[in-house]
Amino acid sequence: MEQLKQKLKQAEEFENSGKLLHALQIYRSLADDEEINSPLPVIKLAQLYEKLGRAEVSIKTLEEFLEENPDDKKARRFFLQFLIKQKQYQKAIDVANLLSKEDDPSIYTLVGLAYYYLEDYEMAKVNFEAYLTSKDKNLLAEAYFYIASCNFKMAKLDEALKYIKKSEVL
Repeated sequence: MEQLKQKLKQAEEFENSGKLLHALQIYRSLADDEEINSPLPVIKLAQLYEKLGRAEVSIKTLEEFLEENPDDKKARRFFLQFLIKQKQYQKAIDVANLLSKEDDPSIYTLVGLAYYYLEDYEMAKVNFEAYLTSKDKNLLAEAYFYIASCNFKMAKLDEALKYIKKSEVL
């Protein structure tokens, strides 16, 4: 574990100094090391590929890792967020279906965002509302805002106003 931390630190130093290929080599060797039981090198590798303008390689790298480690929640959640960032909304929804929204209610907001950008405002609203009824209360303002926006897009202006006021208060 200590060796992993040292190598990650070295790779990050290379990355910060602009030596991206050196960092890439270290992240790749750590990601390929079967003895390392951590998604962190894979996540760092995916982020570096993205920085290099190779998002498709990032996605492939994460998919391969998740095929071998299907129960890794941290990597799967990162992948979900990454897909939304890459505007691959339907794929993000598919990935979210493999995560427990009860264990991590913020997944509802990510799924809601994916549906929102797919312009399926009714499903987006359902997911944001599910988040509101969850135990997690960190993203309330954002959830209210998106519910308001969904209502606005569906021409439910009175409902939109009600939720935008709740968002504003928070």
